[in-house]
Amino acid sequence: MKRLATSLLILTSLWLVIGTVPVAIAQNTLEKERLLKAVFIYNFAKFTRWPENALGTEDESLNLCVVGRDELAISLEQLGGKMIKRRSIAVDLLHGSKIPSRCHLLYIATSERGRYKKIIKALKGSAILTISELSGFSRSGGVVELYREKEKLRFIINLDAARGAGLIISSRLLGLATVLSNEDEP
Repeated sequence: MKRLATSLLILTSLWLVIGTVPVAIAQNTLEKERLLKAVFIYNFAKFTRWPENALGTEDESLNLCVVGRDELAISLEQLGGKMIKRRSIAVDLLHGSKIPSRCHLLYIATSERGRYKKIIKALKGSAILTISELSGFSRSGGVVELYREKEKLRFIINLDAARGAGLIISSRLLGLATVLSNEDEP
């Protein structure tokens, strides 16, 4: 009887350990993907040039604003303090519906599915690099849309939206993206 109890205890322990391993691996994989997306956003900023008057003086920060909440929005806080072109990144989690003019990059979280088109429309002509994972974001006038395809992270750049915002996207970044542009249409 004691032997049976010991065997059951060992089997139960193994089942608990083995049962949690896929969850731990999945969580680790999701965390790595969020960090990779944050690195993508860092590089979008690194390979974008804003109009001269949009960034202020050289000692001012590059402001990454986040509207809404999702897992990536939380991970973006880790970019705070990183440097791009001698500017420190400041991450601002926005509350409310108004987007401040001090934003240089704006990540629109998936929680804003119902209002992202209004946000894009309100920012038209502003020198703000808009980024989201929302499907159809770039076709709706957003600048950069992140998406998954065949287990790979990809992105779409709406070149017309970038130009309308006065942003110049590096050809090196454009070479890695799916590019939307009316110039390509006959």
